[in-house]
Amino acid sequence: MPNSFPPAVDVDVSSDLEALSQNAAHRVRSIIERTLVDQDLFALALAGGRTPRRLYELLAEDALPWNQIHLFWGDERLVPHNHPKSNVRLVRDTLLNATDVPEENVHPMPVSDPPETAATAYANTLHHAFADRPHTFDLALFGMGTDGHTASLFPEHDPSPTDSKWVRAVSAPPRHDIAQRLTCTLPVFNAARHGLVLVSGAEKRKTVEAALGNRDDSLPITRLRPRNQLVWLLDEEASPSRNRSSP
Repeated sequence: MPNSFPPAVDVDVSSDLEALSQNAAHRVRSIIERTLVDQDLFALALAGGRTPRRLYELLAEDALPWNQIHLFWGDERLVPHNHPKSNVRLVRDTLLNATDVPEENVHPMPVSDPPETAATAYANTLHHAFADRPHTFDLALFGMGTDGHTASLFPEHDPSPTDSKWVRAVSAPPRHDIAQRLTCTLPVFNAARHGLVLVSGAEKRKTVEAALGNRDDSLPITRLRPRNQLVWLLDEEASPSRNRSSP
């Protein structure tokens, strides 16, 4: 398949969501294995939404060293953890309930405190976890909305790579169903070693083209700059390079 993206952007297009998920699972496994050669613990930041669901199911089938893997969340809606829209529930249903991840390795965002208190508490969790290392997450997983948001960093908020806070309480724009949210900020994400952006579906193709083809820096997704590598994993429906004559 021809690649219409600039050579500076690392993009991998799969045939469909299943192939994308298999590709992502392989990459996650590989990064974990390589990283744990040189260090004892691995910090993984998880994304919400529909696209990573299959990835989490595939990771649950792997014999990964879960006792060495710590799980964090890039953002969360301020709803109970058993709520259908909770990112924690997504991960519990697909991954945690099927694996032996130690409970002390799971670091969900707090949702019962007032938003600003919860944001401060999770920032403290991250500062404590990463106090003795030069980076934050070893790998962060990202999704992307049709508006170009990632995590809960929305275009209307004009997120800054020099934000003074590690976690913010934000209110999503009215087009989103649950307003109150917590999100890690760009300094946290950009201090990660690796990032994977998972995007699936034809409805996101124009935004992918704006982000990767036109480099529209008004889109929060274009402001991600992990230290080592950022890879976009697309399916054909989301890829601007898809053959338009295909049915």
